[in-house]
Amino acid sequence: MRIDGHKFEYNGETFELRCSHYVNNRLAIRVLSNGEPYTVLTVNIPAFGLGKKEIIVKTWSENKDICKIVLNNTNLFEDTDIQIPTGFCEASVWKFAKDVEP
Repeated sequence: MRIDGHKFEYNGETFELRCSHYVNNRLAIRVLSNGEPYTVLTVNIPAFGLGKKEIIVKTWSENKDICKIVLNNTNLFEDTDIQIPTGFCEASVWKFAKDVEP
């Protein structure tokens, strides 16, 4: 299963995940809602080492609700329960579910 282009429904809206990369080649995942830009799910914290199938997720501010929706409605990711301090917030480390590719 691929992340890029994955669509799912939630409360009458169609969401889509689109992948690109940060300048350090880490995966960046954008969320579209009904075809329009909605938010960026990921955040890039270069100083934190990641495993091959891990991403850092922005789970605060405008992303607070959409992170839960993506995690609970796509079956693409698993929360590792690892938190990374970043200023006054903490980002979450997620890993790809089994058989998932970016």
